[in-house]
Amino acid sequence: MNRRSRLTALRAGLVSILLVALAGCVGVPMTGPVIAGDRVNDEDAPASVLLPQGPEKDADPQAILQGFIRAGTGPQGDYEVAREFLTGEIAETWKPNAGVTVSRAGSENYSQTSPTTLEYSVLPAATVDAHGRYAQSETMGPQVMQFSFAQVDGQWRISAAPDGVVLTGSAFEQIFKPYSVYYFDPTFSYLVPDLRWFPTPSLARRIVVALLAGPTEWLAPGVVTEFPNGTSIGPDGVRIEANRVIVDLSAEAGEADDERLQRMQLQLQHSLREVTSVTSLSLSINQVDVVVPEIVPPGPAAEPDVDSRTLLSRDGEFGFYERGEIVPIEGISAAAASLGATSVTLDHSERYAAIGTPAGVYAATATGLPVLVDARPGLTDPAIDGQEMIWSVQTGSAASLITIDLAGTQHPIASQLPADASVHAIEVSRDGTRLAILLETDDITRLFVAAIVREGGVPTALGPPWELPLAADAVDATWADSTRVATLDAADSDYAVTLHAIGGLATSLGQLPFGSQLVGGNGQDGLRVLGSDGLVFQPRGTGWQSTTINAEFLGTRR
Repeated sequence: MNRRSRLTALRAGLVSILLVALAGCVGVPMTGPVIAGDRVNDEDAPASVLLPQGPEKDADPQAILQGFIRAGTGPQGDYEVAREFLTGEIAETWKPNAGVTVSRAGSENYSQTSPTTLEYSVLPAATVDAHGRYAQSETMGPQVMQFSFAQVDGQWRISAAPDGVVLTGSAFEQIFKPYSVYYFDPTFSYLVPDLRWFPTPSLARRIVVALLAGPTEWLAPGVVTEFPNGTSIGPDGVRIEANRVIVDLSAEAGEADDERLQRMQLQLQHSLREVTSVTSLSLSINQVDVVVPEIVPPGPAAEPDVDSRTLLSRDGEFGFYERGEIVPIEGISAAAASLGATSVTLDHSERYAAIGTPAGVYAATATGLPVLVDARPGLTDPAIDGQEMIWSVQTGSAASLITIDLAGTQHPIASQLPADASVHAIEVSRDGTRLAILLETDDITRLFVAAIVREGGVPTALGPPWELPLAADAVDATWADSTRVATLDAADSDYAVTLHAIGGLATSLGQLPFGSQLVGGNGQDGLRVLGSDGLVFQPRGTGWQSTTINAEFLGTRR
């Protein structure tokens, strides 16, 4: 079934749209050394956040607790204002950086359980762990925290409190910002981002600690790190001197040879590149300076680009649209035309493509004849992964997911996706490490990403799926960049596009009058929507504008 047919079948069941309009991700440069950004980097500098007040004289326990919760908006000085609400002993042991509970607006409640104890509860919207990993809350019930109080010099202070802080959603977005820490794909061809959230104070140290702790659980099966097991921050820590960030690593890092040191340095450079005023990086291991050999360009890519021209099919022709003409692609365009293609996914090298047709999925190359590699009925539009593997799945079952090499050899994919779910769209990230998949279960669309597990370069399984919550039913999905997946949402005759940060927030890109297909490009501005009337739309400001280009379908540029 092609996209347009699937859209028609879906319309009757679509529900009204509720778009989440929250802060988006920060763009990430591709290559090069650590460069200047636009955020505060001084380890002792105040964050650009709210400035909480200390405890008032003669305040009762509830007022002290309320002030303590509000003081969670002040991370400067390692939450020095919040510690003023604590007794001396707990002020030394309380760990505010253990995590964040992001509360739903207006959900907080205080309850006195004894003269010296209080319960504080909120409805959690999300959590952030000690290493900056953001996750939507999976529970609808309240989170209850216990606090004890004691008098110090005649003033009430908190004598027992859970670690971590509680912030409302608006306060969280003021204080915490998204940063990516980077790992490698197994071929060391790409740097793969793992989105984290941190406040400004001690930012460089927070980023390094998170990087060394390893990738997020769902991503871990698809990426590698070059830091030897057990590597942590060394005795000299992480400090910034004259625009240079100096990272001391523990003795375990001494196991690394020159090549591994280069890759470790690359991971640090890319992870620290958004720390303001930092222009270079120095490494030491257990307080001994390390000279890392210079990397020969171009090195691994962090944000692979694609051809910015629109790829489309029109009037029996397929290729790149340029100045009113269709520019054909050697071997691929002719195969798409002769096979009656309904979809085409083109590799960045333009040497091969996966072509969806009424008869099944074909592998087409620039030099040979197309090969029918999947003749099963009811296939979703295929995907490719940059390693000459085609991904194909039947619309009616996520369990039918397979990969196929260009010669036609099929490989089953083990996964934890709901086996009975129908599949609307699949697409592999350009670094080849993650699969985005749009499913439908019980008349509800759900968006997942999962790490790709390979053996000898051949995909064999997906890691644990990570769900990106949808606020509306979606009819298509695509990678917008290396940290965000975009969806085409629909309700009755209304359409919209939403960006979903993987490990972050969702952003509305505005509404459109029509919509049947969504394809990615180079970032948010490279997104294209094919309207139900055949017109191609592109982002403009806070909305969408017609390009005046007509197409039967849009090709996916990987």
